[in-house]
Amino acid sequence: MKLKNRLCIVLAALILCLSLFACGGKTPEQDAASENETQDSAQNSPVRAITGVYSESSGGRGSVEITQKENDGAYIVVRWINSPTESVTWNMSGVLNERKKTIEYEDALKTVSKLDGDGNPVIEVGYRNGTGVFTFDDEGMKWSDLEEHFADGLLFVRT
Repeated sequence: MKLKNRLCIVLAALILCLSLFACGGKTPEQDAASENETQDSAQNSPVRAITGVYSESSGGRGSVEITQKENDGAYIVVRWINSPTESVTWNMSGVLNERKKTIEYEDALKTVSKLDGDGNPVIEVGYRNGTGVFTFDDEGMKWSDLEEHFADGLLFVRT
């Protein structure tokens, strides 16, 4: 009986090893080459030219931070200070349209952070799946929030 159990374990291990090779497992060299290609394409992406922090030019209450998400993708976080006890944050992602110099998004999450009467933080969701577009030109960046039209016409400049 012990011989049958050992034989089953050895056969199962052999089948597992063969299936790994048969499924096209990569060698460490192939994995490294694939990772280098991904890093090279990310470094050559046009999104790198627009990454950074932008500040709202007229009142300075808002900021936009853009980071690279893959080749042409970007993560965007907008922060707006309404008062010493209230701020608003939008989180979204999109793909850079290099020809139009825009990033459109359809996944914005708006949250409002407030302090209650006791000074404790309270975070409320304003909306999910908001849409809009960021447009880039020589002056800076403009944001059109298509949910509330909150920042239409405001210019954000890189800091």
